Amino acid sequence: MPAYHAFICTEAQRDAILPLNTTVLIIPNAVTTENPGVGFNNNDHPTCTVDLGEPIALTGKWLAPYAAVNNPDYLAEAPNLVTYLLTLPAAIVDTDSVFVPVDV
Repeated sequence: MPAYHAFICTEAQRDAILPLNTTVLIIPNAVTTENPGVGFNNNDHPTCTVDLGEPIALTGKWLAPYAAVNNPDYLAEAPNLVTYLLTLPAAIVDTDSVFVPVDV
């Protein structure tokens, strides 16, 4: 069960993220399984719009890597992106539950 710490966003929020990628590349990935369950918000940043611990249904959502907000290059090169990401809920999700395996 590989874990992935990710920001959880809607398609509209994903669309808001894309123009903020001026010098770095953060492209949220769609949740591709039919029944991914829920994630529990663990983003305790004061600007997060969702209460800590609140469950968030993952069906139809997009995931962006949480690590981006701790990366000094992203903080320096894309501060508006980091600021926006911190308003979103985040959770540690099981990648096998949210992404359909890709055959190689």
